[in-house]
Amino acid sequence: MALLARSGLMVNQISSSLRPQASGLRSAPARRIQPAHEGRSVATKAYVEASVGYAITQQAVAYAAVLGIDVFIERNSQVAPDIKIVGLGIIGTVAAVYLLNSGDESQADAAMIVGLVTTLVMTGYHAKRTVDANDEQVDWPGPKILPGTIAVISFFALNAFIQGIKAEI
Repeated sequence: MALLARSGLMVNQISSSLRPQASGLRSAPARRIQPAHEGRSVATKAYVEASVGYAITQQAVAYAAVLGIDVFIERNSQVAPDIKIVGLGIIGTVAAVYLLNSGDESQADAAMIVGLVTTLVMTGYHAKRTVDANDEQVDWPGPKILPGTIAVISFFALNAFIQGIKAEI
């Protein structure tokens, strides 16, 4: 018991010697910085930060290009995409990008909603194409690979717009 008491005393002495001493280390008092034009105040609130807007723009433009390339590649396939539906998806995505980069901060909400709805519809459409593909072939990957890949890419584009909405809030 005495050995445990002594070892506890040694631990306390060691730990107290390792603590930094407060000899002259103090933080400077906070100073209030006066603005150059006293009395004027401008309050701005950016709806979407520039870096978030650029990231969404890059991903949405790449997504619209992928949708267009998919229509071209699969035009003669078993489950060819409907050009009207995919065309509306491309137009909706480009409209979201246009609204986001229009310079009017009040249109950022509309841009995110248009992009969100467009990518949600495209995700569902391409998932349905994947399910509708006849997969009786023995060859891998089969006819479901391209519609399935586009459905996953659509889901990622949907997530980009969801992240944009979260950054806005």
